[in-house]
Amino acid sequence: MSLTLFVFVDGMTETDGEKTSLAEARTPNMDRMFESGEAGFYSPPVSSWDHEPRTDVVIPAFFGLSPSLNPGRAALELSDLGQPLQEETSCFFITFLAEDVSEPDAVIPLNQAKLTLRMQATARKFGAICQRSIAFNYGLRWLVGNCPTTQVQRLSAELSRTCAPLNVLTEDIHTVPANFLSVADTRQDVFFLGWAKGSLRGAFRHIGARCNPFNRAENVYLDLSALSANYDNYIKPALVRDDLSQSSLVLYTKETAFASRRGDRKGKIVAIEFMDRMLGLVLERIGGEMVVVVASDHSCNIGGTDNPPERTSFALARISGLLDVKSKSCEKFCEANIAKRCADGVITLDALNQRISAMRGGA
Repeated sequence: MSLTLFVFVDGMTETDGEKTSLAEARTPNMDRMFESGEAGFYSPPVSSWDHEPRTDVVIPAFFGLSPSLNPGRAALELSDLGQPLQEETSCFFITFLAEDVSEPDAVIPLNQAKLTLRMQATARKFGAICQRSIAFNYGLRWLVGNCPTTQVQRLSAELSRTCAPLNVLTEDIHTVPANFLSVADTRQDVFFLGWAKGSLRGAFRHIGARCNPFNRAENVYLDLSALSANYDNYIKPALVRDDLSQSSLVLYTKETAFASRRGDRKGKIVAIEFMDRMLGLVLERIGGEMVVVVASDHSCNIGGTDNPPERTSFALARISGLLDVKSKSCEKFCEANIAKRCADGVITLDALNQRISAMRGGA
């Protein structure tokens, strides 16, 4: 079985025309993969409680965490925070908006800080364990915790009253599935290189993946120069380990999706190009034969607020050594060219996983 490198570019694919960010981005490594390997579209899975694909549902499904067993963002956030979960408990995740949305790292105003503490105290009355987190995008804040399922309806009612003065955007409460804690990745050894935290990293922790150190206080999501420094400090040293031969290595960025939400096409193109460079650097660092998978977890159009569920793109190739990126003659990896080459239409994620497994086995 070959080493496999997964490169997940959040919201990379677009569905609203041929002049997409991926088409405009300079991606010599992905282009060479597209030329020598397979590419297509797959249908990202959607959890039973949602209406569109979510990163922390789709990506873990590549590694054995079925959407039917995915407990939702709150439980995975708690997993990343090191909070032990119990079966048949209910986890809640409440997102609210800070007053000063122009400063993503602004301190929560005093009245909101008091309300947040009151929310925590309310939750504890029902046996809940709470954590408060600060999101790095657009001034969003959240409260996450869990409590016995028998108390969840009363807790929800109490929290709704407590949250009334806040600008609450979402309130998600889900019960941890009875067999969630028994889920384990039996297919492969997974090493999450970067970059993510919260629910996505919590999912990798849950399936037993090794995860690189990540400083939660750093605003690493939104600063590509910080991502580069993180590569030098954490990822490059990890790639000289002697026990990577049977691993699945995972790279991920959220910045492509954030740029889409902001309506920032240039920023999205820069982020796609950054991940292409990271792909080249990792290939150079590791060397040897491996399988490389580049995938978008869901589509995300510029200025859009939703994740279109119909299809998103992938490319996979068996690579030996560095990709030859000097030639200018290869076909561009982009949605329009994938559609021209793709005879299978849109496949399921299960079918895509089967293709990856076959390529890993040398079939």
